[in-house]
Amino acid sequence: MRYFIFLSIFLLLATTSGQKRNHQLQLWPPIGLRVKIETFKNADIKNNPVTTGYGYRIFMNDTLRVEQPNIPAAPGNNGFATEADAFITASLVKSKIALGIMPPTITLTELDSMMVKY
Repeated sequence: MRYFIFLSIFLLLATTSGQKRNHQLQLWPPIGLRVKIETFKNADIKNNPVTTGYGYRIFMNDTLRVEQPNIPAAPGNNGFATEADAFITASLVKSKIALGIMPPTITLTELDSMMVKY
């Protein structure tokens, strides 16, 4: 009897595991994704612990996804020295998002290669 139960469970599992499943391929980034960069001066933001320099925001389909008032990967809590540095770094983050790299982290090596001062 035990052999019969074991055999029936085995056959049941064997027949259901071979069934085709309907898997959808999910693309990242989604087709039609709009990514926008906006830079800002930290002194203009209320309740911001970083009061000097510049930061950036990344919007995906008009929804704020990243707000970075300080330099990522750099020690301390300092903003970017120039608006151009903030924009260049945000552009790298945008390209990582477009390639599907999530989270789009930034390293000190990448900051050095873009000549961003920190």
